[in-house]
Amino acid sequence: MGKLRPLAKRLEIDVLLDQIFRLTDEGKTSVSPELQPLLIAESSRSRGTVHSHLLKTRHYHAAENLSNNPDITIRRADKAVMFVLIPSEQYVSKLDSIVHYCFKSSREFLDCVNSAPAEGVMASLDVESLFTNIPVLRTIDYICDHVYRSSPLPLLKIEEIHLHELLKICTQEAVFCWSCGNLYQQIDGRYMGSPFGVVFANSFMGSGWDEVFNRFARPLLYGRYVDDVFVRTTDSEERERLLCLLQEVSSLQLTTEEATDGVLPFLEVLLTQNADGSTHTAVYTKPTDQLVCA
Repeated sequence: MGKLRPLAKRLEIDVLLDQIFRLTDEGKTSVSPELQPLLIAESSRSRGTVHSHLLKTRHYHAAENLSNNPDITIRRADKAVMFVLIPSEQYVSKLDSIVHYCFKSSREFLDCVNSAPAEGVMASLDVESLFTNIPVLRTIDYICDHVYRSSPLPLLKIEEIHLHELLKICTQEAVFCWSCGNLYQQIDGRYMGSPFGVVFANSFMGSGWDEVFNRFARPLLYGRYVDDVFVRTTDSEERERLLCLLQEVSSLQLTTEEATDGVLPFLEVLLTQNADGSTHTAVYTKPTDQLVCA
């Protein structure tokens, strides 16, 4: 029952709201519109360990049965105090369809790793000096192709040729002053802190590496956080072939780190591939991090 304790207060609030709305439907009470959001906000606060009188044994049993049901996957909803239930087969199918997946956070990475089969060899790939080596004109072509031919969003009220030219002006005609007082113009690559830096990095890494997977068999698992890439391949030889092709197509230099004895750090997560095929995750702290706040 230990795993269910963090959810107990939210379940209590849900039961309370259900009872309130039932009384409202019967005309026995009236409810302020602010009540529901206030109660939901209260569900995320910790105010001691008072035992709930609203949650019954059946509620705990139902939650426990759901969490133990292999046919159902439970995930916390993004930016909401609730959980989403989805058939495990459908959830895994969506993950299996990932060819290049851009993680937005360590939580998304954990969801992906924990839901995918723990097969093959784990490794991480890292791009050396990505921002300063982004091919600007090639990336502008990728962006325009996505905006005008691949995006599900409505077309921009600007012609493609004009967007292309504006992006060139913003990236290739911007000047900066060096400490000696001279003015310089950066015609390729993006400097760290550039307003276009992350947009261009993601566009190039996503669209550019799609070309790789049109020519190379898809790995067991592939995902990235900007320039940090996580892969599962069938063996080390497959990873090396993938690495060579990535460097050939992107013209970037990459470093690789393979799991040692089934252990691999990635982002802030330490992954351990167990003998039974499962993957254990824990918080990873770099050896150079002294955990001292300045």
